Amino acid sequence: MGHYLRVVTLASASGKYGGPFDTAGRQAAIWVSSTALPFVLLAGYLDGDRPEAHDSPVQIDFSRVRRVLPSPGFTGLTSWAVTKAIFSNSRRSELIHISMSRELIPLTALLFARLLRKPLVLQPHGMLTTRSSAFFRSTNRLLGILMGKRALFLALTESEARELRAAFGHKIHVQVLGNPLPPEVRRANRVIPADALSDAVFIARLHPRKRVGVFVEAARESARRGWANKYAVVGPDGGDIALVTGAVAENFAYEGAMRADQIVGRLLRTRVFVHTADNEPWGNVLVTAIALGIPVIVPESTALASSIRETGAGIVVADNDAAAVAEAVNLLVSAPEVYDRVTLGAKRFTELYLSELQQIKGLSTAYSRAIELAK
Repeated sequence: MGHYLRVVTLASASGKYGGPFDTAGRQAAIWVSSTALPFVLLAGYLDGDRPEAHDSPVQIDFSRVRRVLPSPGFTGLTSWAVTKAIFSNSRRSELIHISMSRELIPLTALLFARLLRKPLVLQPHGMLTTRSSAFFRSTNRLLGILMGKRALFLALTESEARELRAAFGHKIHVQVLGNPLPPEVRRANRVIPADALSDAVFIARLHPRKRVGVFVEAARESARRGWANKYAVVGPDGGDIALVTGAVAENFAYEGAMRADQIVGRLLRTRVFVHTADNEPWGNVLVTAIALGIPVIVPESTALASSIRETGAGIVVADNDAAAVAEAVNLLVSAPEVYDRVTLGAKRFTELYLSELQQIKGLSTAYSRAIELAK
């Protein structure tokens, strides 16, 4: 019997690629643990940034990659080694699950999957719908032709599902499944920390879309109003590092980049998690914070904003409103009854959307549908 194959562009010790590799590893581990079926996870890595091997039931195959195209971000990363690994594993696989984006590595996997007529699951993690310029719309038309009509999309939310249908046609096959939580969340014992490193923390790659500048300005606003709330930023550079390193204030600290397996520990030492990103399709650290019972603050454009509001798991503010962020942080930190109420809301959100059983059922349904579509 062949194996299932998962392909993602980049694994990174520094976290510079964001959450797709972590999501792929967690989903693969959940699947293997529940079914005992073989699974191979392929990812590239850059020199000096290869993650350490970790205990996992999944076979993980890393290949060194480099930039072969002068394109921004991670679009032009590939290598002969990763191409050969994708092809050889694709030939033996029973199903191919790709973390899909407009990048050479997933596009290579998509091409091999189509040529070999393999059942195909495409999981964009919001990367195909967060931009809507004429260039990206034309790119989507070409992608739609390459993807074909039998692939199954996994969308993070109903909002992303609607956006995928708008981008690739209303007849595409889409299933909604959120990302799994880190396993250490289940082992964590959440208490409000007396020795908190911060009252509010921002954890994300410092990319312009994450809008860390809004968080920095909220820290300044808090100081101007005389509130003693402490703000901290954690994350690798993605273009906006100067906004953070240039922020000098007694109530603000930049703590640098952090490995994925350190994030839960850092979240447990804050009172509030703030997410300021533009049009965030999910947010792995965001839902991890909620699962830990930490009140969150998010902008209206966040795909999960309505669910957060409905369950009471946090406070939703207008996009780019630093003053509203500062006011929400101060309210949560200074009003214990509000804080406790939002903590209970986070528990409701977790029970509704973040269970491991939901992941197992969702993946089982997706893989069965993809196999059926390929016949």
